[in-house]
Amino acid sequence: MLTLEELIADIESAGNKYAMRFEPHVFDRTQSSTRYGVMVNIARARNKCSRDTARVIISTSWGKFQIMGFNLYDPASLDYPSSVGQYMATDTDQAETFKTFCLNKGIYFSISDLLDEALALRFARTYNGADEYAKKIMSRLATS
Repeated sequence: MLTLEELIADIESAGNKYAMRFEPHVFDRTQSSTRYGVMVNIARARNKCSRDTARVIISTSWGKFQIMGFNLYDPASLDYPSSVGQYMATDTDQAETFKTFCLNKGIYFSISDLLDEALALRFARTYNGADEYAKKIMSRLATS
């Protein structure tokens, strides 16, 4: 039977641990963002990059689960301790951050849980922010 990790990795990136998706609307909001501390954390401690590059990292979703950079490096969320390059190269780090994120948000559901449309919607809204994502989940589960 399919696992939550397999389902979401398939939907997000077809399982490609090196997948990256830049989100311009997030980048635009980071100019006056309250995430300045996260950008400093990314730029200085983790990635040794400029503030502008840190804005790109915050504004990009990373890896097979497409974890947003602002979640990956936010101390209140995941607080990943290394560079984004290390993250992309390490399957276990990607799996652990996905599970931790889902547990922290109360959405670490089983596949049978996600057959319930209300729980699929809850997962979708929390993980992706869009109700359409629940349709992708339900469609994928119907074909597995």
